[in-house]
Parts: sequence; C-alpha cells; structure tokens
Amino acid sequence: MPTVLILMDAFRHDYLTEKHTPFLASCSQRGEYYKTVRPGLGYCERTEILTGLHPKQSGFFTAIGYDPENSPFKDIKGLPVLEWMEFLILNVFRLLGQDFSQRLYHFYKYRMKRYLKRRSSGMSPYEIPVSLLSYWSLTEDQTDHRNENAFPTPSILSLIEKAGGSYFYDSFTALNLPANGSDEDRLQMVLDEAKERAHDLTLIYISAPDHYGHKFGPESDELNRALNQMDGDLKSFTEKFQQLIPDSNFVFLGDHGMIPVTQSFDAGNHLSALAKSLGLKLKKDFIYFLDSTLMRVWFLSDKAKRVFPEAIQSSSAFKNQGEFFDDTLTAENNIPWPDTKYGDLIWWTNPGVLVHPDFFHKTHQDKGMHGYDPQLPESQGICIIYGNRIQPRIIDSIPLTKTFSILRDLVLA
Repeated sequence: MPTVLILMDAFRHDYLTEKHTPFLASCSQRGEYYKTVRPGLGYCERTEILTGLHPKQSGFFTAIGYDPENSPFKDIKGLPVLEWMEFLILNVFRLLGQDFSQRLYHFYKYRMKRYLKRRSSGMSPYEIPVSLLSYWSLTEDQTDHRNENAFPTPSILSLIEKAGGSYFYDSFTALNLPANGSDEDRLQMVLDEAKERAHDLTLIYISAPDHYGHKFGPESDELNRALNQMDGDLKSFTEKFQQLIPDSNFVFLGDHGMIPVTQSFDAGNHLSALAKSLGLKLKKDFIYFLDSTLMRVWFLSDKAKRVFPEAIQSSSAFKNQGEFFDDTLTAENNIPWPDTKYGDLIWWTNPGVLVHPDFFHKTHQDKGMHGYDPQLPESQGICIIYGNRIQPRIIDSIPLTKTFSILRDLVLA
C-alpha cells in the first residue's frame, strides 16, 4: 500500500501536544502511536531506519570517519596554500584586531568552503581545519542509499526494487546530495510527483524541529511556534495527498530528541594544551575530530601511543565533563569500537555539555543538542502510523531500528 515516511528530524516525543501539534495529536489517537522511539548512540539514524541495523551491525556510528584513502579532499590541488592562509588569518592578522581577524576569517571560510565543495564530490568541509581535511570521509553517506551495496544488508529501498515496486527519494536527505529546498519545498515536490505517479514508498525530510531546537533550545517559544507551523503544514499536505492517492498510509517519525545545552567545553583547546605539554605535534603524533558530543583521537607515533592516552584519561577537565568509551559502554550501546575509523580513544560528553567549538560549528553555539545517552527520555523520538485502514493502538516504546520492519510491513505486505 502506498506509504509516506515523514522524517521529522529531532522531533522529541513530548513535543506532541494538543496545543502545539493538534494534527499530529489527532493522528496519534486514530492510528498506531509509539510513544517513544529510542535511537542508537551516534549520528547515523537513517541507517537504522532504512535497514533495521544498529551501529555495530551496520558499521556506521558517526557521520564522518577516518578514511584517508577515500577522502574526497586528498587530491585537491592548493590544499597546502589554503592551510597556510588559514594559519595566517588565525595567528598573524589577529594582531590587527580581533574584529578584523574574525571578519577576514569568515570571508575566507566562505570562499574556501565553496571552492572545496565543488571539488570534493559533494562532501562539505564544514568547519574542519584545512590541515586535517584529507583524513576524513563520510560514513553512512559515502555511498548513495539508493545503491544496492550501500548497506551490509538490503535496505527497504532495495527490497522495494526487488519486488518490482518504486519509491520517491528526491524529497529526502543525505550529506552527499545537493540541497533540495525548504521543508515546504519538499512537501510540494511530493505533491507534484503524486499527481504524476503513485509510489510504494515516499520519503520526506522535515528539518524544522532540528533547526529550531538547535538554535533556540528544545523548550523554547520559538521552537513551539515552529512546531505549530509544521503541524499545520503537515495537515494540509496529508489532506492533499489523500485526495491524490486515497488509501495511503503515513508514518510520522521523530528519529531522536534533543537536550538543552547547559555548558560548553573547549575540548580541542584542552587536548592541544596536553599535547604541547608532552611535546606532541598535530599530524606527526596525533590527529583528532570534534563532534558536538564526542572527541575522537588517533595516535600516530609510538610516543603518542605510549604517553597520550593516559594523559588524556587522567585529565580532570575531561573526567569532569564526560566519560571515555570502554568495552562495557560500547557493548551496551552496540557501538562498532574499537575501530580505526572512529578513533583510538573516544570521549563522550555528559548530557547537556556541548563540545564547542567543534568541526561543524566555530562561532555559533547551539542551545540544544542530541547525541547524548539514548536511554534518557529527552533523547527519544516518536512514531505515529496514520491511515484509513490503520487501527488505533498505543505502544509504549520501540527502538528506532524497529521502524524498518514497520515500513516493510506497510509497503510490502
């Protein structure tokens, strides 16, 4: 039966209210309502949705991993020049004044990012230091999800193709694909497609909960207003889609939640200070990657392998603000580690602590973040299945991986 998956990025389970999301609330009363959805630890939720595999099974944990052989930046000409320019702006021009240096740096980063993205097969350089760019590649988005070899097992997309069906993917999202407009643009794109053809599965990405939750916080008035606008847009879209394809089912999925940021922590600065005290140099002895809630370190030299892990793990700053991955933590959360792709050492922040700056954000500090303990209620999303033939029922909790079998049963049964 035709099914529409509407992925509401970072729609926390308690965002569902009669006041702010009346349409979704009514759908939850008339359809299958999964009150909480538990994501895996990490940043590869779409793999869980499309395959039903947790991170250890899929091998996908963070969005970017250590992969110098496949890095889209490894053969770009002029990278040493860009690295020299970045160093000059950050260290020399700062003598001319902080404001001047910042304005010059932002202009440089804008031009540099445009240059690099055009030459890197779609991967953005984000805010990764130029000196480290050639070490990294995308993980779950390195291969287009429509490719039958994108995952270790057949995805819902592959199963639909094998069954002779079709799906519409242009309104979805991936880090290796070009931008496809706003939430409103993607909803209209689907309506236009439905006028021409009915697909077995249509995938739509809705960014509003994630965008406003990061910018203003998950308990802000700005987010609530955005949720109300989104709810109205989804009501209008659903009614129009049902007119075009009457017996459709709709899966409204919040893949994870979000937690208010209470404290920022400059993990990169602390790590660099420790390295300096030990006489260790970046790229010669170690490299690192900063996610919003993770710091990952690779030890390149024998000296670094011998002295750096103990120094980092003994640091009171890191011990007070988070915890280090070990066999117990990774087993409990099904994390593919130890794995060189994700680091020789991984440090994870306490809930509410934000790594800032990180390799995605240099200046703007988010007021809400995800990537914390998925067992926390604030980290969990929601799932609602709505359609003319869906019988009302309530289920307390499911893992995010369960949505794969939900989609499979709706589309291929």
